[in-house]
Amino acid sequence: VLQLSDNTGAAWVGHQVGFGKFADYLTRFHLGVPTKIDLQGEEAGIVRASSLWRDIDLANMSFGQGISVTPLQLTSMFAAIVNGGILYEPYIVDKIIDHKAQGDSVITHKVKKVGNPITGATSEKIRYMLEDVVTGGEFTWYVKQAGMDKFPIGGKTGTAQIPVNGVYDARRTNTTFIGFAPVNKPQFILMVKL
Repeated sequence: VLQLSDNTGAAWVGHQVGFGKFADYLTRFHLGVPTKIDLQGEEAGIVRASSLWRDIDLANMSFGQGISVTPLQLTSMFAAIVNGGILYEPYIVDKIIDHKAQGDSVITHKVKKVGNPITGATSEKIRYMLEDVVTGGEFTWYVKQAGMDKFPIGGKTGTAQIPVNGVYDARRTNTTFIGFAPVNKPQFILMVKL
């Protein structure tokens, strides 16, 4: 399902998880609310109330339609998926150093944990599944041609139709890839969106 971006398989998994647990995961990953990053104008994304969901909504959301997240929310969620299951509040500035102050004044950002949406064991399993996406999935040929098969990376492709006036435009698509490395102990995440 992950390697080949099988929407039918993802919809089946979504129904196995069920409405209540799926809604709980959206809440645990803080989707539909701003991340509280230290920037102005952050959007919350769009997650409809679970009381309005129908079977088709659960199926669509399972593979990424019918829900809207910002690139920052996606990256924050993905970080929690691959870092051992810990969701952190993202931030831009790590520290501010004032060299003009007597003895250098330093203001350091305090990292804020905001939840544990999944367990460490689940995170580890998913990391290696996401490595399989890169080594045996949709773009295996490119990975080998680029020499990337020598590096332990994992990630996931994404394609999404773009809604215009309440309907999906058949001619426009968002294409994304979000990846991380190294697989055994992730140190960075990169999201590319076209």
